Amino acid sequence: MLREPTIQRAVAGGLDHQVLVWDGGGTTTALLVHGLSDAGATWARLVPHLPADLHVVAPDLRGHGGTARVGDGGYYYFLDYVRDLRDLVDAFARDRLLLIGHSMGGGIAALFTGAWPDAVDRLVLVEGLGVDEEPHDDGPKRLRRWVEEVRRTERSGRAAGRLDDLDDLTGKLRRWIPRLSDEHAAELAPWLARTAPDGSLRWLQDPLHRTRTPLLFQAARWEPFLRAITCPVLTVWGSESWYRLPDLPDRRAMLADHRMVEVPDAGHSVHLDAPEALGEAIGRFLAS
Repeated sequence: MLREPTIQRAVAGGLDHQVLVWDGGGTTTALLVHGLSDAGATWARLVPHLPADLHVVAPDLRGHGGTARVGDGGYYYFLDYVRDLRDLVDAFARDRLLLIGHSMGGGIAALFTGAWPDAVDRLVLVEGLGVDEEPHDDGPKRLRRWVEEVRRTERSGRAAGRLDDLDDLTGKLRRWIPRLSDEHAAELAPWLARTAPDGSLRWLQDPLHRTRTPLLFQAARWEPFLRAITCPVLTVWGSESWYRLPDLPDRRAMLADHRMVEVPDAGHSVHLDAPEALGEAIGRFLAS
């Protein structure tokens, strides 16, 4: 890691969370919320490009990285992450809060800020304004699919996916994030996988994350949360990203105080592809 974090623990939503902290000594906390299948360490290369005095906090979300999984019979519902975030903010935030979320983490951060608008001073959403609208008619098929996927996962003992070796892991990371260097992939690997007792390498994330939620995304349900956000918001997009939802302009228009920046030569994982450019954009946003 370019700057070594301290590793702290905190109980949030009833689960033990691993939290990475880079403490610049200031009174503003930047709480970084990662996306699906990531971990807090995926923000590490952004940290040196943020204002040096920030108190930076990057948790592993439930069922990711070094954070506990839900118990037998449990599941990962989106609003559970918001409940966890409320506890993490209470545990770590100092005088002012800068909330930064990527992809799924952006959705979590937006819902949190809409529910507690006075708690957040600035919000940064990195490709994080929800997913495609999903038609109501898909409900019965999605429910059947979810039950089948969860039952298969539980029958397997929720065994984490097996990897051949470290090269297999870094290769998969590079296929998912094409602009990721070999060096950076090797840095991330220990935070995303572990060596099992049998000597094999296993993903740290709970296999339940590979199942698709039965709850359909409906943009209308998000609208009251977006309209309730009162703080300045920066939305960030990668110029080469697939994230081009047809109603994104409508969703952005729901934000009362909003500005947007597109980062060149970056895909969906802007913080991994172009950390320096993203850090500069966040710095300008904080100074504006």
